[in-house]
Amino acid sequence: MIYFLINNNYHLYDVKLHLNNLANFKVSLLQVPHTLDEITNDIAALFVEVFTFQRLIESKLNYVNIFRLSKLYKNIKNSLHIGSNDVLFVYTEYELLNHYLIACFKNAGAKVYIIDEGIATYLTYSMLSDKPVPVKERFKLWWLRNMLGYVNTNFLYLNGIAFPQIKDNYIDAVLLYRDIQLVRNIRKILIYKNIKNSSNKNMHSENIAVGNIKNTNSEDDKKLVNVIYNSNLTASNSVIFLNERIYDYYVSFEEYIDILNDVLKNLLIVYDIVKFKFHPREDGMQKNKILPFIQNLPGLEVIDINNPIENIIYIYNTINIASFFSVALFNLHDAGLNSIYVFHKYQALMNQPVFMASKKLLTNMHYNFFDKWEELKLPNVGFKPCDHSSSAQYTTIRDLLCLNL
Repeated sequence: MIYFLINNNYHLYDVKLHLNNLANFKVSLLQVPHTLDEITNDIAALFVEVFTFQRLIESKLNYVNIFRLSKLYKNIKNSLHIGSNDVLFVYTEYELLNHYLIACFKNAGAKVYIIDEGIATYLTYSMLSDKPVPVKERFKLWWLRNMLGYVNTNFLYLNGIAFPQIKDNYIDAVLLYRDIQLVRNIRKILIYKNIKNSSNKNMHSENIAVGNIKNTNSEDDKKLVNVIYNSNLTASNSVIFLNERIYDYYVSFEEYIDILNDVLKNLLIVYDIVKFKFHPREDGMQKNKILPFIQNLPGLEVIDINNPIENIIYIYNTINIASFFSVALFNLHDAGLNSIYVFHKYQALMNQPVFMASKKLLTNMHYNFFDKWEELKLPNVGFKPCDHSSSAQYTTIRDLLCLNL
């Protein structure tokens, strides 16, 4: 059995792309929801079974609620019958229950692969901790290991954030859509995002291998094709800005508002139509806190839909997507849209290791950052074509399974 372990709507979107290339394989879905919509009957029909488990830690009390954890583990053991021929694909190590599930599969002799989820994967697999783990986080790690049994969990500490990581030997390989240098002792395999004709060199976009979206079976992606390939539906004079919760981790809320207003005002100068989309994890309280600062900007339209932009882009008449460093900028670029990063314009962000590393990563991926806002409509901004004569070899998840890579 093939299992995909997902935590949010983007993960599901990516799984659906891979399913197009996994005909005749038995595939089940494991979900530990963070920002994940309820699975519809149509989506459930794509899988042999769909299993849903609670997050390991939903509140601080969960750290000491041993009864709840025991009940959760018992549910997993009674639900899953894992064998040595099974394979687990995981998108993130950030959810701690993912560590438990990974260990269950590895202990049964199954294979475990991490799938690229964008900038988060690139940063956490290519960087070491920038500071020693502080006392509070060290105690949390001690508790996880000694009281909850997570003996194979470590913390990567970046930009004041503790990123849980499982020991490298629990991961058979990391599957990347883009080639980067790893600092972890994990095998790297380069894969296509979704392909029916993966040997076609024209499917490459910059130094990435992605599927020919015209060949997709997904209804959502067929709608996306209409945006990309029907010039009557695309518009270069409009842009959608994807918000991110940088106020939670990187700057104060006041600094965030100053930066956001500057971004939106400059986009409104460059483009005739500017739409602002909240992040899927922003709740009503956060939206109500932000709206008064932006709703009176002349010409700005607010999109208040929690769906990932990848699923709804076909609704909007644009080919331009902007954000600080949202993973969606990769995904929509892969599909043929123009991705615009803006974090580099703000010193409050660029003073931080994560953003410095992000700029270096993107530059290595042949992304050209704009200097002046008026340059945004010039063809030299964004991801640029590169030499495809590289020796890097890409494969598909199907071939990975068939060849037992």
